[in-house]
Order: sequence, then structure tokens, then C-alpha cells
Amino acid sequence: MIFMPGMLMIGAAGRKAGKTQFACGLIKKFSSQHRIIGIKVTSIDSQNKGCHRGATDCNVCSRMEGAYEICEETDRQNAKDTGRMLASGADRVFWLRCKKTHLEQGMAAVLEIIGNDAISICESNSLRAVVEPGVFIMVTGNSDIGWKESAKKVAHYADRVVSFDGKQFNFSDDMIHLREGKWSCRMQATAIIMAGGDSKRMGQDKSMLPLGGQPVIKRIYDQISPYFDQIKISTNAPEKHGFLGAEIVSDKIRGQGPLM
Repeated sequence: MIFMPGMLMIGAAGRKAGKTQFACGLIKKFSSQHRIIGIKVTSIDSQNKGCHRGATDCNVCSRMEGAYEICEETDRQNAKDTGRMLASGADRVFWLRCKKTHLEQGMAAVLEIIGNDAISICESNSLRAVVEPGVFIMVTGNSDIGWKESAKKVAHYADRVVSFDGKQFNFSDDMIHLREGKWSCRMQATAIIMAGGDSKRMGQDKSMLPLGGQPVIKRIYDQISPYFDQIKISTNAPEKHGFLGAEIVSDKIRGQGPLM
């Protein structure tokens, strides 16, 4: 398994699910501040002579020599997925065609070109079996009639399943964060920061102790905010913690604690 926290991987339940459109939207957003590498992976089952995408006259995979081939897209006007990614603002875009049995080897070859610290957005289902990205999102479309096999095999890895109705996604791109070269995605969960207590042993409010020029509670809030849809503060002193902008939850009966 190759660990790539700097990669955001996007899979699709079926054809024309909106995977490339979703990828291009993220590239457009993040490329203004980061150097984004676009990667498209086409896995080839050497045991299956037919095209798993349904093409009849492409012959691209059958002409491949060796276990894998890497091509760099240079034409921003190209209507192919790789051209669209480049036009959206990607610094470079690569197409990896690879036998399923050699996906890890093929991806290692891509890393030799872009570097281990590269920030990338990748389109693939099959690659998830050999690469652990920072975030893995599965896109589904209304027209999907059952999930294709490559999607079924990796669906349990998905951090989020996003649906596309042909016009928009049920997902806001502010749920995705990129910090210090690592991707993260907000979970559909609530985090509660416990900021109560009398601080008898400390002698002063622990939550407001300065650390690196900020109150401890602010540092905690900033560290977990990229990972949760909602954050609540459990405190009986809303006047102290209201500056965080999170919902304040006070004890119903003071002195008996939040569990009560």
C-alpha cells in the first residue's frame, strides 16, 4: 500500500457520474493557492479482452506496451478528461494506463515524476486498492443502474459518497480542506469540546490558557474544524467562548455536569 496524504482520489459508481466535473471544480478552487497535479488512471484487466468502459474503436489499451504507460497532457483545448483538468488550472496532468496487476508499480512510476510530496487530484476506482489517499470520494449519478464492479470493491473506503443530479452535487467544496500538503474531508458528525469545570487544580480557566499566542480552546477548535460538519462547545461561560462562533451548550442544572 502506498500512503499519499497529498492525494485526493475521486471514484465513480458508474459511467458519466460527474467524476471529472467534480475533480475540475476542486482543481479550479485549490489551484489558485497550490500547485495541483491532475492524474487520471485507466486500469486494464488483461483477462478481459473487451473494454470495461464499453468503447469499441478506441484500441488505446490494446496498443499499450508493457505493464503500464504514462502520458502527460499538454493540450488545454483537449475535450478529454485530462484536457479538462489541465484547463481547470492543474499545473500538470498525467494519464496512467496500467494493468490491474501492476497498479502499485505504475503509481510508483508516476511518483518518480511528480515527487512524493506532490499535491494531486486523481480520478480512479481501482487505484484505491493499492493507494491510501488523504481523502477518497465516490461520486454517483442519477442514471447509475447499479454500481460497477470496480466501484463496489472500494466503496467501503469512501470518506464521502457524493451524488450528482446532472446539474449540481449534494456536496459543498468547503467541506474539503488542504493544509500543509494534506487533504481532509469533514465527516457527517458532531464534535463536542468540553470546556466546563471549575479548574480548581489549575487555578484558572484551562480553556483560555495561552498556547502559541492563542487560547488553548481556539487551537483545538481550529485543529478539528476541517474534520467535522458541526462543532459544539460544552460550557457554562458562553461569554468566554462565544468568540469561536460555535454553538454553545450549557448545563441544564449547573453543578451537575454535561452528562446529566
